[in-house]
Amino acid sequence: MFNTSCGDNDAPDTGHYNEGDIISEDHQAMSFDFCYPSCTSNPDYCDDLTTDEADTTFSFADHTGKVFMIEMSATWWGPCYSAIPEGDDIYEHWENDTRGHLVEIIHFLDDIGQPYLCSQWGHKGELFIPPLIDDGELNTVRDWFPINSASDSQYPITIFIDHNMQVVSIQFVSLSKDDANYYIKQMLDAM
Repeated sequence: MFNTSCGDNDAPDTGHYNEGDIISEDHQAMSFDFCYPSCTSNPDYCDDLTTDEADTTFSFADHTGKVFMIEMSATWWGPCYSAIPEGDDIYEHWENDTRGHLVEIIHFLDDIGQPYLCSQWGHKGELFIPPLIDDGELNTVRDWFPINSASDSQYPITIFIDHNMQVVSIQFVSLSKDDANYYIKQMLDAM
């Protein structure tokens, strides 16, 4: 179970972060396993990486001062799977930008193996991008954010978090490259 304290602007009756809320220090410190790329499942990927690049876990606290685009997907939801190439384009855009070192694009997967495995999901796009994290059996990070009451499906969700760990935007869609880059640029410009 996660801590439902979401900072000064939280919604205590739901335990969800809403736009304007600050991610709690407890949540920032939580560690999540990368499921793709993985040095365990693909040793060739790690051959040329430095120790820092070959990290197998992720926590927001390890990336202080950066802006985040978080994509939440479920492996059984077709629109999430079909949006993978667009996500790769967003990742590559910021990888080649002069401020790209300030941007973290992370994809959290729920329901791995129903039907796609993490490696199958990862190989749908460009090799090894973006990094994928297994959100776990309890859908931990997914449960930090509200449910879209206007839709039968709760996926995909795109969340933007600024360098102060404040939730800037929660979008109940997989965004186009242009829309996602707009949010990221706005967060960078505000730094």
